[in-house]
Amino acid sequence: MTETFSFAEGDGPSETASDRAMETPFATGFRHWDGQGVPVDKEKARAIFEEAAAKGCPNSMVALALILAPSQGLTADWRRTHELANEAAAKGYPNGIWLKGYIAKCGWGCDPDPAAAKRWFNLAIKLGSRNAMYDLADLLEGEGRLACINGDVLDLYKGAAGLGHEEARKRLDRFYENPFADFDMCARLPEGAKISMPDDDRPFDWQWVSPGSSTPDRRTPAPEFPPPPSGDECTDEQYLTWRLAAAEAGDVESQAWLGRHYRWSDAPDHERSQHWLERAAEGGDAATQALLGFDFMGGITRPQDREQGLKWLHMSAHGGHAPAQYALGWEYLGEEFGRDVLTAIYWLEKAVEQEHPYAMTLLGHCYVAGLSDWFSPTDGASLLVRAAEMGEAEAQAEIGFMHRVGRILPKDPELALKWSRAAAEQGNGEGMFELAQLHAEGFGVEASVEEHVHWLELAAEAGKGEAAHYLGLRYLTGDGVDRDPARAMVLIDQAANSGHLFAMWKLVELYKVGDVIPADEASAAEWARRARLGASHVPQRSQAGTILKADFLRVRPNPPQYAF
Repeated sequence: MTETFSFAEGDGPSETASDRAMETPFATGFRHWDGQGVPVDKEKARAIFEEAAAKGCPNSMVALALILAPSQGLTADWRRTHELANEAAAKGYPNGIWLKGYIAKCGWGCDPDPAAAKRWFNLAIKLGSRNAMYDLADLLEGEGRLACINGDVLDLYKGAAGLGHEEARKRLDRFYENPFADFDMCARLPEGAKISMPDDDRPFDWQWVSPGSSTPDRRTPAPEFPPPPSGDECTDEQYLTWRLAAAEAGDVESQAWLGRHYRWSDAPDHERSQHWLERAAEGGDAATQALLGFDFMGGITRPQDREQGLKWLHMSAHGGHAPAQYALGWEYLGEEFGRDVLTAIYWLEKAVEQEHPYAMTLLGHCYVAGLSDWFSPTDGASLLVRAAEMGEAEAQAEIGFMHRVGRILPKDPELALKWSRAAAEQGNGEGMFELAQLHAEGFGVEASVEEHVHWLELAAEAGKGEAAHYLGLRYLTGDGVDRDPARAMVLIDQAANSGHLFAMWKLVELYKVGDVIPADEASAAEWARRARLGASHVPQRSQAGTILKADFLRVRPNPPQYAF
């Protein structure tokens, strides 16, 4: 019906006998529209689709909506197209949900809305829509979001092609004939190689076909090298010699081993390390690709190069390496990528599938902060509980907070104490602060100003700005501690420089009044400016206890450890 999408009999669910009966007129209408065994008769096709749509056939609803668009040979009717799309989507029909996105993408009867299109496409993809996979990839490609900017475009085309989308297969041919210079989306195909696509309904699989051959092979045969030395008499030198021989013969595992050996030996040799790490990464070792990515991102043994780092992280993530997937999810939430929440969640979900605790925590925070259209704060809390049970300190502290204030999870003094203490025992500032609050409120423990101050001190030392602010106020007034204005100023300044907004405004007040420190209008104006700009790097909580979306995107707990 159009070259930009794949739509045929059998797309979508048919659950009941009446549904199956309605598919017959849809198939008849489709044949009259495309001239499959009968003369082309667009008006007759429209009449058949109209009748089937009126009886509730979702296939016919979508088909009718599409043929009422311009350039289809019939009079365009935008209002009717929108009505049919809404009705098909309301039935939960994947192609109806896809059509909502397609309308937003093309601007059919409305202004183009790429953000809305992405939301609808992502929802349809979760229901298995090949059209949505193709159109989301096409939309991202049109925005120039390929390679290091959006490494999942090729995966979307692969998925659509694997489900029989012909246009997606053509796009893949183009990708593999013209690899990108800055990022090899084709996993370094041998020159002249092409892709063999399965013709049946088996699970989609890539097969490498050598030039001039119709027999698929997996690029290169397994390397041949001597077996490893054995016996108690094997020396470190003999083992290293064997690894070198195996690596030279093309053994990726040995290349990766040598890269790490030369990097972390007693006498590091970074030049040799980089050589073997790059060989292993080029050979497809996902863990080594991640190591190279982290190395470039952190600039430890080579000059920092975020573009190269992100390239290797994307390759590693596509290879299924959870730490790389987590790192990409964390990065896409940052300003450099325009806080691309959809792509961030895509990678975090991939890492969560492998039980990555940091990914669970960050994805849980995303859901709790309301950054997902499909998952609720309750879903986020469930992920945080899973991460907490795995020992992840940030998640433990957040679950302790939720049980203390009764936000999303019920108020529970025992659980609040359990999780806050577990986080604090790992040196987590948030957990220490939560313990301080429990002692201040007498919630789950005996109220104690001394314990409250003790845990505030520890949390402030751990870098928790909110704790430093509260502690500074106590030293300023002598509440529960000996009054010490100098100590108070140090703590409040520490909190303000960590991004705590209330501490910033407190400094504005102190510099203006001049009773604790000398009045300084210039300093007061500067802190007022920073506070108004919201220069916060820690989450600010609303009275209801939620983390504000903008603040969450700034804080992003557990940054990847690039400097290792």
